[in-house]
This record gives sequence, C-alpha cells and structure tokens, in this order.
Amino acid sequence: MRRWTKRLIGITLVFGVVIAAGIHFIAPYAIIQPMKQNLAIVPGDKAASQEIKIPLADSEGKFLSGYWIYPKDNEVEAVIVLLHGIGGCKEHYLDLANYLAQQNIASVVLDNRAHGVSDGDFCTYGFYEKKDVANVLDFIEDKKMNVPIGIWGNSMGGAIALQALALDSQRDIPRLDFGIVESSFANLRQIVSDYQKRLSMGVRLKFITDYTLDRAGIIGGFDPDEVNPLRDAGQISVPVFVAHGDADKNISYEYGRALYDNLESASKSFYLVKGGGHFDLYEFGGKAYTDSLFRFIKKNVEEG
Repeated sequence: MRRWTKRLIGITLVFGVVIAAGIHFIAPYAIIQPMKQNLAIVPGDKAASQEIKIPLADSEGKFLSGYWIYPKDNEVEAVIVLLHGIGGCKEHYLDLANYLAQQNIASVVLDNRAHGVSDGDFCTYGFYEKKDVANVLDFIEDKKMNVPIGIWGNSMGGAIALQALALDSQRDIPRLDFGIVESSFANLRQIVSDYQKRLSMGVRLKFITDYTLDRAGIIGGFDPDEVNPLRDAGQISVPVFVAHGDADKNISYEYGRALYDNLESASKSFYLVKGGGHFDLYEFGGKAYTDSLFRFIKKNVEEG
C-alpha cells in the first residue's frame, strides 16, 4: 500500500511539474505568437493596387506587408485603414477593399505584426500596433490627398482601431476622422480569462491566466494592462460605428455595448446583429446591417 501511495505522489508531482512548465514556457507564446495565414490571392482587377511596406513602430529595418488599393479611374474621396483579427491576414479584406474602391474609397490593407508575411516576433493586441497604425497614417498623409480617413477593424483589429483612435486624438491635429469597430474585446486581461474559461468547460482559473499573460508581456516587451480599449474609448470624440453579434461566443456583445457607452463621440452608433456570432455579422445582419454601416461611412465621407 505504501508503495502505491509513493507512486501516486510521484505521478502527481511529475504531472504538476509538466503543467507548471507548460504554463510558464508554452502558454505565453500561444497568446503572442498566433498561427499565421498567408492566402494565395491578390487584389484582382476591380481596383488599382500596389504592394506597400510600412515600418514597424519599434523595430528598425522591419516592416508590415500590405496593399494600397484605390479607384482605377476616379478621384479618391476617402481612405480607410482595414485591420484583421487574431490569426487573420490582409487577404481577408481584399473583397471589401475592392468594393470600397468602386465607391471611390481607397484603403490600406495590412498583415498586422507577427501575422501573415509581416515582420515582428510578437502580437501585442494594440500596445505596439496602434503605433504601427500611426506609421500607416504617415504613409497616407504623404500622398497629400486631403480627404477623410477612417479606420475599420474586426475583433482584435477593432481593439487596435480604438487604441489607434485614442492615440491619434492626442495630436494637435488628429488625422483619423471616423472608426468602425466590429466584435471587439474591451480589456485584454478580461478576454484572455474569458477564453480560458470557455476552453476549460466553464471553469475560470484567473490566477493562471493572469500569470500567463504577465509572462507573455515580459516576453513580448509590453504591458498587458495598457491594452484597454474600454478606457481608451473615453478619449475618442470622432464618430464611431460599433457592431456586435448577440450570439458571439468568442467575445460577449456586452463588451461591444460597453465600448459604445464609453465613447466620448457625439456621433456614435451601436448595431446589435440578432443571431450574429463572431465571424458572421454580414450573414445574419444581411442588407439591413450593410446598409446601416455604409450610410455611416457615406455620412462621414461627405461631412469630412
């Protein structure tokens, strides 16, 4: 009996060491090094396009990979920066960019840092990415078009958009005129905890996710507590369109509502897509959703 007790204790200790090692050495990288996608598609012939390289904000000699997509024959009336979600890539936005070009709206479509074929070792959920967006705005500004500029992000891209809008608002003359935020989280620490709970069948282990996220921050050289779109929303006064699906199992629509409520914008919209999940707002929202979204764009382009 004593022999079996010792074996059980030994197995338990080994199991505990393996779990602890995984939490310390492996789990942090799962947060900051997402799976990469690089789809074998190009912009196509419905719009004019060129490949571009945007400098990373904190790394000399490293660049974001993207496209500048614009109308073939008409003058550009506005520009929108398009930002994908975690694990996504610029190719996910090519159809939208082509459509925008047909509405005389140019766009910058990018692989975020540590995504697609862009440089960067770690994804920081907006901590550095918002400064990457500032470099994108430098690129647009150099074109001297004097047109309204918007930013449009989905999921993590929406969180980056909010942080970029807040950063831009600190300039003497802000460059971003409006934003579109779909299915975004409100606070990085909270959403990491939410994901862990969902993956652990409803059991929340916040002390583990806090430790893992803090380790990720040390490895990636950023402060996770500074990734707080909800707080940043309070600094944003330009028009913002916030959308969320009420059946989103990845990020609760309550976060979208909280982001909307905290915006300082005098002109803001919240669109709750009935039955919409995290990736299917257009499927469930249908024409009513897209019409509402593009009315918002048209209004801000015309008033810009």
